[in-house]
Amino acid sequence: MDGRRPDEVVFSKKLEDDLCRRDFTFNAMCFAFDEKTNGVKLIDLYNGREDIKKGVVRTIGRAEDRFTEDALRMLRALRFAYRFDFQLSEEVREAIKKLHKLIHNVSAERIREELLQIFSYCASWDKNRGSVLEILLNEIFGSSFKLCNLNIYTNPNLMLENFKILEGDLPENQGLSSILKLSNAQTKRISNVATCFQLFKSLQGRDTSLLLKQCLDVCNKNVEEIQDVITLVADQIARYLFDYEDLEEGLRRILDNNEPVLIADLAINGDDLLIEGFRGERVGELLRACKEFVWQFPEKNNREALLNFVRLQ
Repeated sequence: MDGRRPDEVVFSKKLEDDLCRRDFTFNAMCFAFDEKTNGVKLIDLYNGREDIKKGVVRTIGRAEDRFTEDALRMLRALRFAYRFDFQLSEEVREAIKKLHKLIHNVSAERIREELLQIFSYCASWDKNRGSVLEILLNEIFGSSFKLCNLNIYTNPNLMLENFKILEGDLPENQGLSSILKLSNAQTKRISNVATCFQLFKSLQGRDTSLLLKQCLDVCNKNVEEIQDVITLVADQIARYLFDYEDLEEGLRRILDNNEPVLIADLAINGDDLLIEGFRGERVGELLRACKEFVWQFPEKNNREALLNFVRLQ
């Protein structure tokens, strides 16, 4: 047994044999044909209905046995608990604390999908569930953080971005994207948001309009990414410096006024600079300079003003 699959599978025609292989009591409930009434009856060999009434996640048989058979069940227990606002039984909690290292037997893809669902349901770091979720997350990410010090969001993307910020500048093969085998799109989004967060953190005191434009440039005008940045900045950097409503209003003003942000938004392009006699890397440098120039003076995003600007560089 490797914590991912059973050593062997023995087929049986008995319903009881099938149900005893399930993970949690409420997952072993089923309906069967009742010959006496010519209808259906509930089969509940492990008191799953009672556990639902009590709002508790309990395994079939010993929790340690179930988690040793498949370590992903530790995360499944948390997913069910957060989704239905159930509590983990004491036996389940203690088994996870004891066997948490077995989570490394589970594929990154399966871990990722369970975590994304947990984050989408999780609204608080309560003691019953949060204590063991913290243990598993620290084991998965190789970290040593306290969930009570971490902002909580029911948006899975925000949570991943949150962890990326905590992670810092770890090598890519040791970072969040590698651990969870995130897609290229997920990796890019999380990296963009983390980069923008660091811009706000390192450039405190700078005009927020310029910071927002810089972030829009990093995120290629992806508004969802920028809104994640605004949420993280407002929550995690001193509120007297960055207010959520002010940042949202600033973003909306930039977008509504169609202010130039990207090089593609400029009134000139590389061909115009070639005509002016510029060559090679100098063309790119001047376009970037023009971009930053119109960030400050959007009204000067016209051909004449920009050509005059580059001639002075």
